[in-house]
This record gives sequence, C-alpha cells and structure tokens, in this order.
Amino acid sequence: ILHTKELLELLQSFFGKWFKCNLDKAGKLLKALEDKGIFDKLPRTPMTMTLVAIVYESKEDIPSTLTELYEMFVDLLTGKWDANRKVSSAFDSPIKISFLNRLARLMHSERLDSISQERCIELARNFFENEATLENIDARAFIQSIIDRSHIVIPSGADQLRFSHRTFQEYFCAENLFQEFPSTEEILSLFGDDWWSEVLFFLAGKRKNITKI
Repeated sequence: ILHTKELLELLQSFFGKWFKCNLDKAGKLLKALEDKGIFDKLPRTPMTMTLVAIVYESKEDIPSTLTELYEMFVDLLTGKWDANRKVSSAFDSPIKISFLNRLARLMHSERLDSISQERCIELARNFFENEATLENIDARAFIQSIIDRSHIVIPSGADQLRFSHRTFQEYFCAENLFQEFPSTEEILSLFGDDWWSEVLFFLAGKRKNITKI
C-alpha cells in the first residue's frame, strides 16, 4: 500500500501524462477530488483514473458527489456519450443500464462476486422477453457487447462473469433500489451489514433527500 504522499505523486504523474505533461491541470484535478471528498472513495485502478481524467477533460470539473461521478462513468462506458457524438451501437445506453441494474441487484442480493455466464445470458433473455421493448434479441450477443464495449462486466475464471470493480455492482444495485424504492424498514434492515454499506451510500446519493431515513 502506497503512502498517501507517494500515491498523490503517482496520480499526479498519471494525470499529467494524460493531459500531455500539463502538471498544473493534473494538480487542479487532484485538488478537486480531495476538496469534494471523492478521492478516498475511488478505486485505485487504471480504468477508474482514466475515466476521471476523461470526465474532467470533457467537463472541466468533477461532480460534487461520488454518485454523480459514477453516473458519468456509466454514461461513458455504456455508450451514452457515443450516442451524443452519433457513434452507432447495436444496443443503446438505457437498455444496457436497465439490464445491469437488474443483474447487480440479483448478484448483490445473493452476495455474489461473480455469476455464471449462462445464468447471466438467461437473465438477459428474461429481461428482453418480459421487460424490454426490443424483440428477437440475441441475449448472448447482448452480454458480449457489454463485455467488449463497456468493460463494466468482465470474464472471471471458467465461464464466470463479474463487475470489473465491486463499486460498479454496488452503484447499479443502488440504481435498481432507487427505481423500485423499498420501504424504510427494508432499507434500515440493511444498515450495519458491511456488504450493503456502499450500496446505501450510493442510494443516499441518488435519493439526495434522505431525511426520512
């Protein structure tokens, strides 16, 4: 584990290279992450840091909450930004997000870090048959497109799939809970359970007004 000072230097170097040796811009990005209390919550993965750099470069700012930042990550990874740039995709962003919400809720409810590829494909089949408006969709091709184009879900071992980082599973699960908001009693029953703590964190970010809870 890197000391905080060493980590900051490493990230400043990473962002500096991304911004073509603009260390001033890299420093402003790091300061924005720290000032908004997001820095300590972010996974220290190359993909996440790259997404942060892309968001900052595109918006010249960082959202004030981790939930809003992940919303931008998801829009970027599922192709919503591609749609804005008129880049074609077989499946649009809302369809992917809606499915990933259900996948994450299922996995988190069953306390799974990974799921069999065949079960995931079957879940996609049921999704298109019962909930999505598209017809005659190849569920296997749909799952493969998510793996290939978004890297939100990736292969893990023999015939297994998982979210590329646990925080993505937690974010999508929170998104599903937000859309089908459960009773206060059900939400409170999850408090004190570490498995659900980050889901509740994201849910609070989505809900914004959580006075009742």
